[in-house]
Amino acid sequence: MSNLPRGAVGESEYLNDIVELQRSELTRLLRENKRLNDRIDELIKLQHRDQTLRRQLQETLDRLATTMPAPAPQNGTYTAELEARMRQTETRFNALRTGVAKLVSSLPPDLQVQAARAARAAHENSS
Repeated sequence: MSNLPRGAVGESEYLNDIVELQRSELTRLLRENKRLNDRIDELIKLQHRDQTLRRQLQETLDRLATTMPAPAPQNGTYTAELEARMRQTETRFNALRTGVAKLVSSLPPDLQVQAARAARAAHENSS
């Protein structure tokens, strides 16, 4: 160190501090990246499971529709019952859609984009 100019020792320590800060920030960012990637993997697994369950449900409903005859309407009660069930289903669907929108909006912007892409792909695959 005796060959360094007088101010170089202070600069060297200053640069070492900067390098150490950069290293610790990089380590923190890498940990955060791993945590987010793990969360994305969990969400993708949940989405895959949901798609599988929906497909199984649809297959079961299709089988039931082909094997079971539809009951004949009786004096308009059948229509009223269907309308009531439709309103219930729409209410539940809207509540579910609102809940999912809230969950997605709480994600960081880059994950919101990924979630939107995944939802679009899931919708295209289910169609």
